[in-house]
Amino acid sequence: DRQALLEALAIYGRTQGMQVNPDQAGVFSELELVNLLLVSLPFQAVEKQALLEVPTLNERETMLMNLLRLSAAAQNRDFETPPRTIN
Repeated sequence: DRQALLEALAIYGRTQGMQVNPDQAGVFSELELVNLLLVSLPFQAVEKQALLEVPTLNERETMLMNLLRLSAAAQNRDFETPPRTIN
């Protein structure tokens, strides 16, 4: 889902101090956009390798969105883990 990917990218960009212009994404196909982000964003080599090894575009896009969200949450100083309750 392109819209969900762009939303995750926008949140990631804000937490990383990056400017994200979603209008520029319109010139790329889904495959081009996912691969461009994969090589352009500052993920660890092991994360990039894992993305490259995913067999389908849909799975790669989902994994990329998850990485964007996780990275954004880790950098967001306002992010708080809810308290856990053990019963």
